[in-house]
Amino acid sequence: MGNNIDLKKELDAFVQRTLSIRRMSSPDVSLAKNAGEYSRMLKRNFKNIGSIAAENRQMLSTHIDPILSSDEPLADAVVADLQDFLKFLLNPWPEEELDLTLLFLISKRLLSDAVKKGDDDYIITQCATHIYACYNNMDRVNRLHGDKKLTEKYVQEGLYAAGILLKYLEKDQFLKLGPESRTAVVSHSRFYVALYDTYYYTDETTNDLRIDALIKSIDLADDPFYIENTPDMDWRKHQMRCMEHLGQLTENGNQWQLTPIQCQLVADYTVRLSELWESDPVSGEDILPRVHLDLITLRNSYYAGQIDLVRYRERLFYLYEKYANHDYDMYSVLANIFIPTEYMATVDRDHINEDSYDTLRWLYNSVTEYILHSKNSESFSFLLEYLTSFLNRFVDIPGEMDFERMGLNCMAALHPPTYVHSLQVATISRCLCERLLEKNPAAFIGVMGFGDESEVLSHREDIIYTIYHGALCHDFGKLCMIDTVFIYWRRISDEDFDIIRAHPDNGATLLSRYSSTKAYSDIAAGHHVWYDGSKGYPGSFDILHSDLRLLIGIVAIADSIDAATDNIGRSFKETMITVKKLMEEFREGSGTRYCPEVVSLLDEREVQDDIDYILHQCRDENYKNAYLTLNRFKSKKVPA
Repeated sequence: MGNNIDLKKELDAFVQRTLSIRRMSSPDVSLAKNAGEYSRMLKRNFKNIGSIAAENRQMLSTHIDPILSSDEPLADAVVADLQDFLKFLLNPWPEEELDLTLLFLISKRLLSDAVKKGDDDYIITQCATHIYACYNNMDRVNRLHGDKKLTEKYVQEGLYAAGILLKYLEKDQFLKLGPESRTAVVSHSRFYVALYDTYYYTDETTNDLRIDALIKSIDLADDPFYIENTPDMDWRKHQMRCMEHLGQLTENGNQWQLTPIQCQLVADYTVRLSELWESDPVSGEDILPRVHLDLITLRNSYYAGQIDLVRYRERLFYLYEKYANHDYDMYSVLANIFIPTEYMATVDRDHINEDSYDTLRWLYNSVTEYILHSKNSESFSFLLEYLTSFLNRFVDIPGEMDFERMGLNCMAALHPPTYVHSLQVATISRCLCERLLEKNPAAFIGVMGFGDESEVLSHREDIIYTIYHGALCHDFGKLCMIDTVFIYWRRISDEDFDIIRAHPDNGATLLSRYSSTKAYSDIAAGHHVWYDGSKGYPGSFDILHSDLRLLIGIVAIADSIDAATDNIGRSFKETMITVKKLMEEFREGSGTRYCPEVVSLLDEREVQDDIDYILHQCRDENYKNAYLTLNRFKSKKVPA
């Protein structure tokens, strides 16, 4: 394909528009004097986002889609423009990705072009980029702990690129490369191992592969051939990075289940890492901040059996007090969220004493404050990764900080529009449930195991409580995929929808882990499944045999009503749907997609008035609630 003289200009404009959209979609709450101003600011911003996003969609359609759909050789100028573009998609801020899906698609196209042309340095450049693109997409999907196919797609793509790149470590192939390519080959002989950092690679064989590959990469620094032929390589940094990755293999409570022998080997290398760091602390801090060195050293000494559990917990608590701060770079996020996660990984949920609860209370308050002050910018992907681990390790404190409250705090911090949506769906669901209990209590027979109308009515408050709180939690599965949910600058791709469609299953899995929320897991799992079970997602959820089927049907309609009538924070909807139009859809789908008893209820005038009130006055109140939540800890300080 020939060069388009406007391509670079169009790509640069896309980046600037996208950065502007991201700033507008997550405005600093401190810029608003009150809740009303905050709500108006969001509405104004999203109106502007709509018009800016239209320009982005046009650019992609005109300039990028033809490139992605063609297999013709790309002109050198086009390659150069796209490579520059990828640098923005990879890292517009320190440790932050702008658009992972677009990054993957363009990176894959360039790698294919490089392989066809047989240009060794071009191949290495694109292999290195594609490994990183695949890793970051794999990491995004891996947070879901759901469909293995979603993760494996990126793992295998990355390993394909790594296989090409590693062949260039053969000495005759290595000498074909220019200086930058040689450095890239050596560096990625360590980095590609991160592609195995998925929730399902927990076998001893894969862990041996990880360890062996990293040790081989470390040993390149002792080979005179590579030292002589890679003069620009910082070998000390390379070895420290390899050892850092080795030390990370036991992270999150030894999540990849290294054996005691493997843990001991890794611990030995962390000792070497500390020695290298201490040999030049100034440059060591630039390569690996002290907070991560201390955490790696401590954790691996524990899993190697060198210190006991009591000492390990004490030292984790000390590290948290020492390093927690108000910053949001990668290693600050690690200090503020991941150190508490490592502590929680040691807690036995079935045998918690009061001292452990005291520690958890303090940690939860501190982490909540930190989350509520976060912004969707620097290191946001790392924040989501570490926060997902934190939520997966969460321990309920009965009557105080339970998973529902923590989840709602995180939702408010990460994406206020989804938080407000959850409040709206809960309010609409409670309204519809109360009305249906008044008019047709027989519809609830079988719900929560109740056998007749009298039993239903005697447990009326239990039913209302369950549907309200279940609706509050119905979108908790979106917590770990918020960076996909808030893609406003282009149309949602099939890859993005694959991730978004995983949120009911992911939410159900999260909710089922905790005593405070497990009663609501079916509501999360089923709110996108048709009422008759014939369609929707996830296909694995059997709505027909759930004793919450009616409540799921109510929440599904409440979810549709709020989603269709609000255009704040919805990346996949360009225009609002009127309530009148929505009612036509409900009637058409009554008995199949939608619960017929609820559809009939919506035809009643007083119910329509209730819904209208919720969609207007209550929505404004719920944005006030979001504003107050985000400002709740404003006067407190994170321990430093």
